[in-house]
Amino acid sequence: MADSQGGGGNPAPITRRISKMVTAFRPGSSEGTRTKSRLQTLAAGESIKERQQKLKEEREAKRNQLDGRHNYLLDTVAIYLNLDFNEVVDHVLEGNQIDKIEEFLSINGSHRLMFFYQDDTTETAVNFELPSPATSPSRSMDRRASSIKPIIKQHKTRLFVTDGRDVSLQGICMFFLRPSTNKAITQDSITKEVTFTVLDASDDGLLTALEKLLSHIIVPSVKTIKSGWGELDRPASAHIRQNFLNQFDNFVNILSSAQQSLDDAVNLSECTTFELSRLRGPSDYLSVAASSESMEKIEACMAVWIKQIAQVLAESDQMRKEADNIGPRAELEHWKKRMARFNNLLTQIKSNQVKAVLGCLQAAKSKTLKTWFGLDQKITEYANEAKDNVKYLYTLEKFCEPLYTCDPVGMVDAIPGLVNAIRMIHSISGYYNTSERMTSLFVKVTNQMVTSCKAYITNTACDSIWIQPREELIDKLKVCVRLNQEYQRVFQKTKQKLEQTPEERQFDFSEMYVFGKFDTFQRRLNKIIDMFDLIEMYSHLADSRIEGMELMGNRFQVIVTTMKKKPYDPLDQRRQEFDVDYDEFKRQIGELQASIKTFMDQMFDRIFNTQRALYHLKKFDRLGIPNLGISEKYARILLHYGRDIENTVKQYQKHKNEPPVARDLPPIAGKIMWARQLFRRVQEPMEVFQQHANILQGTEAKRIIKNYNRLAKTLLEFEMLYHRGWLRQVEVVKSGLNSSLLVRHPETNELYVNFDPAILVLIRETECMLKLGLSVPPIAKSLVRKQSYFKELYNRLQLVLVENSRVRERIQQVFQLLMTPHANKLDEIINPGLNTLTWTSMNIDLYINDIYEGIAGLNLLIERANDLCNYRIDAVLQEMATTTLCQLPEDDPWTVDEFLAHTKILCAKGIHTLQLKSQLVEEATNELIELLLELPPEMEPKVYDTGTPMITVTENELTMEDRDSTTGSQLAVPQPPVRSTSSLSRAEKKRREMREHLEEEACELLNYFNHRNLDALLKVTRSTLDSLRRRITSSTMVHYLGAGATESKSEHRPFFRCNVTLVIPQVAMLPALDEVQQSVNKVAHCIIGVSKGVSKWSKQRRMKEESRKPHVTFEDPELTERRHSLASGISESSDTLRLRRVEIEGVLVNIPTQTNNYFKNVAENKEIAKLASLLSTSINSTKKEVTTAMEAFDSYSDLWQEDREESLTRFLEDDPKLSDFQAMIINYKDMEIVVNELAEFYAAGPIALYTEQLKIALSTETKNWILGYGKACNEKYRSEMENIFTFIDDVTKRLSRPIKDLDDIRFAMATLRELRENEIRVDMSIGPIEESYAMLARYECLLAKEEVERVDTIRYSWEKLQVQSIEIQSYLVNIQPNFRGDLLENVITFGTECNNFFDDYKTTGPMVPGLLPR
Repeated sequence: MADSQGGGGNPAPITRRISKMVTAFRPGSSEGTRTKSRLQTLAAGESIKERQQKLKEEREAKRNQLDGRHNYLLDTVAIYLNLDFNEVVDHVLEGNQIDKIEEFLSINGSHRLMFFYQDDTTETAVNFELPSPATSPSRSMDRRASSIKPIIKQHKTRLFVTDGRDVSLQGICMFFLRPSTNKAITQDSITKEVTFTVLDASDDGLLTALEKLLSHIIVPSVKTIKSGWGELDRPASAHIRQNFLNQFDNFVNILSSAQQSLDDAVNLSECTTFELSRLRGPSDYLSVAASSESMEKIEACMAVWIKQIAQVLAESDQMRKEADNIGPRAELEHWKKRMARFNNLLTQIKSNQVKAVLGCLQAAKSKTLKTWFGLDQKITEYANEAKDNVKYLYTLEKFCEPLYTCDPVGMVDAIPGLVNAIRMIHSISGYYNTSERMTSLFVKVTNQMVTSCKAYITNTACDSIWIQPREELIDKLKVCVRLNQEYQRVFQKTKQKLEQTPEERQFDFSEMYVFGKFDTFQRRLNKIIDMFDLIEMYSHLADSRIEGMELMGNRFQVIVTTMKKKPYDPLDQRRQEFDVDYDEFKRQIGELQASIKTFMDQMFDRIFNTQRALYHLKKFDRLGIPNLGISEKYARILLHYGRDIENTVKQYQKHKNEPPVARDLPPIAGKIMWARQLFRRVQEPMEVFQQHANILQGTEAKRIIKNYNRLAKTLLEFEMLYHRGWLRQVEVVKSGLNSSLLVRHPETNELYVNFDPAILVLIRETECMLKLGLSVPPIAKSLVRKQSYFKELYNRLQLVLVENSRVRERIQQVFQLLMTPHANKLDEIINPGLNTLTWTSMNIDLYINDIYEGIAGLNLLIERANDLCNYRIDAVLQEMATTTLCQLPEDDPWTVDEFLAHTKILCAKGIHTLQLKSQLVEEATNELIELLLELPPEMEPKVYDTGTPMITVTENELTMEDRDSTTGSQLAVPQPPVRSTSSLSRAEKKRREMREHLEEEACELLNYFNHRNLDALLKVTRSTLDSLRRRITSSTMVHYLGAGATESKSEHRPFFRCNVTLVIPQVAMLPALDEVQQSVNKVAHCIIGVSKGVSKWSKQRRMKEESRKPHVTFEDPELTERRHSLASGISESSDTLRLRRVEIEGVLVNIPTQTNNYFKNVAENKEIAKLASLLSTSINSTKKEVTTAMEAFDSYSDLWQEDREESLTRFLEDDPKLSDFQAMIINYKDMEIVVNELAEFYAAGPIALYTEQLKIALSTETKNWILGYGKACNEKYRSEMENIFTFIDDVTKRLSRPIKDLDDIRFAMATLRELRENEIRVDMSIGPIEESYAMLARYECLLAKEEVERVDTIRYSWEKLQVQSIEIQSYLVNIQPNFRGDLLENVITFGTECNNFFDDYKTTGPMVPGLLPR
């Protein structure tokens, strides 16, 4: 194997590239095939586009063939490679890869499916020429070298399906496996039947990838398989299975070492200075030797090789650096690697290239040959040494195998063979028999033993020593110690044998060096064993129940926990810290032991009870802790035990006449138990002391034993004395069984079970005597056997009496006297138990059954009577008492008329309801009386057998069931006794008197329920009137409570609704208070008058028409028809019923009135009369509240009492401004708001004063006042507005006059002057006018539409006038020059004319003298 690994060597890189290139173009290779297929697929006349389209269609067809199975496989590959799913699909669709997947998925298909994901290197070379035969080798070599062009490599990562035969793995291999091919893979089964695994050879190579897969996944999985091995599952084949697993591990190790050998292989460098491939033979060697230049290149190449070989030899001669825990297998691996390394060098030395170089050097007689041959000789020697060592170490491998695969127990058997094999190697090996190497081998064996022991102890480093069970761990540690001892024993034995044969090589190895590590490890194991022994010893402290020992247990746990928390491995013998910690652990344990001893001494100083002291001492003894002084404590307790015996003697002397007895023990057995308890008190410690015989050897101990024997004898005599006395009492107690079953109390007449308690005491005594092991007489044993019978009989009789009392207590007091005959019947059944039957009678069961039958009959009668009373009398009376005769308002108050009408309707309905229910109660009462008056038939007393099986009964009382049940039994049926005539007359007289008495009681019962009927009427009337009174008075109380009683207000709202209205000159309430009071009085009289419609009961109870008719049940048709007639509200006796028709809200209602009714009883009732009297004044009493509420509206009296015209006149006399008008209008507007915000109603006691009508009237008054002031304001500002419009129209007309001369100008100037004089007045008047109309419109005063429109245009007209005046002024300014010239001329003319006139006047005027008149 070594030769095959190292002989071939690794080809040079150039050789690998050329061989790979040639392989690529080889016709059989896959790359060449792919290139050829791509070139040949293009058919003649087919274009590239057509071919591409065809390929595309084929790919789509293949894609359509994919289903869920393909998607699962490809998706798994895509997820692992982190590729897109579609990309993986595109890779797989190339070629026929889908067919391989189909073959894997089909039935009887392939077991595996592999995907390779690696670089697809396409190597392309140009002008590759082959040499012709005529060409010489050297020239052809030169031509090949010159014709090889540079190789172009194209790297592309591809994913493809393969079977692994055509392509070598250089990247990632993902393969799917299926265990069985018997059936096809489906979509449902693919996840269960197909497994996925990855082999990644892209980084470390194929061998490393395979080694990781096997070591990390396959080998651990195979080792965990417990079943499924086929025939190897049998226990006898376990060693074969283990050998297979071991060989599997070895194979994995071989893969690892093979890869390491390849990595460590030394390859001689390529000769780069000279092309050695041209050297074909000796002629070529001579030609090269003749060339100094070529020789320099050859020697340079040889120098490089010599340097590499010298370096390898130097490294081999160096001292090996090995770990201190490696085993013998590492020694074999070392020599195997060394053999492979030197064999590889030898193979390369023998190669053609090296031979060619040596040929050239020999031809040239180079000096480097001497060095080369020396190195060659060393290499050969080293290779031979390695080969020889490997050969001998291989023989040792099978003996070393148990060191790796077996536990220390299995190693013991393999040690002799291992040592013997080492002895053989030491004796016959040519190279490996040196002392150093043999010692190193022994050390490696020791190392492996120690390593295997550690793995064995820690379960392959999975569990530390602290978490394993102590017993199992200690056994492991002891096995490891035994392994060391056996190892050294076999070594010494072999050494002694060698000493007897001096001609053989002796074991002169250093035993300290060989076994020192294991001895150190053994000492560490011994300390660990000792430590765990101490831990096991003191671990009982945690389980100890000694009070106060918890602290010691906690202290011990702290010590152990501190030891567990140490950061080092205790099994590592190199760590000296453990020794220090171990000594500290021992010291702390010693202190803990001293503390426990001190604690025990202190505890026993406080214990003064012998048994308790022994009890605690046993606990301390069970701890198993040495040196606690247990024996001394036993001696001390023995002395205290002597004093206990003396105290027990004193206690016996004190209580022997009246011993204390436990509360659950009978007296005799209790005394015996007391004596035995005293004996047990001294016996138990003595038994403990007897277990320690050495304690009882002293003088004081013998005295104590003597006192113990004397006390035991006395207690035994006491027990025998009381036992004999009890035997004499048994016959006396036996007579108690002859007493009667029952007994009646002489004063209370209550029944009790007449069972002698002494019998129970006797039974209890007997049980205790049997438990104590004492003799018991037969009669006492018989009582014990029958105790369940007597107890059951006692309990049954007790239950009978309890049931009898329960049934009798259910009889109501009102008809208890009527139930007397039925109760007497039950008493007659019970009487035999008081007179004749005893506890030894034979037919007690029949007697008890008869009592139960009598109780059942009485119970049935009571149930019928109670049901009739509860459901047909009490329930109906309760319904009568809760009949609704008056409904009170809940949320909103009612008007008086609504309340009165509603109450009359309810009263009319209540009359019908109450009359119907009263008749139903009367009928039910009569039925109850008839039911109770049905007397039981005459009974003759049964005669029970008091001591024999005979049972005597009367013939008349023997029913069919009794006859059937007693058929075949011994019955004595005597003839009925003959009665005399006088006895019959006395019985008839007694029965007649009883019948008369029952009739009187029946009348009393009828009167009782008649009074209850009247009480129901009184209650419904009283409750109705009281609820009405409380509602009215509660409303009044709420009124007085004021705002603080918000909750009461919500619960008690006003009752009646009245309206407050304005009836000038005052505010009035409608209806008036007296009218409301009258309505309340009518309601009260109506409620009281309901009793007029309920007829009184007949004073005589209704008898049945035929006394012999069967009893009418609840389902009797006659009774049903009668009830229907009652429900119709019309009595059959029309002479006692009068109908009164009343019209209520337009509807006539028939109110029946009975002639003989309860009205007088109801009306004269004091409480009802008092309530009616209170209701008659309930409304009038609230007059003050109503008046107070009405006075609140007097604040608005000015609205209707003051004269509106006079007020307006006085207001206008003061020439008011607009603000004055507005203030008055706002005042009344605010008053209107206040009026509208008045509450919806005001509560005045039970009356709600609604203000809706009053608010309407007051709002009308305030609006009239607002309209009055608005009208006055309108008149005032309307006159001002008219004046302004008149002024504007006048000025506008004058300014509109055409200006033709100076007179027109003068007229216009005068108009403008007048406009300027009135401008301020008009401006100040327009604003108030507009504000006044706006105010009147805001407060909704009546305004004429024309006035509103004129107000809207007044400011516009005024502004328009101002614009016109400005235009006139501008026009006058423009025409001024023309008129000025004319004016000046006219002035001059006027002056001239004036002068002329003056002159004429002076000369010819009237003042001229002498002027004649005209």
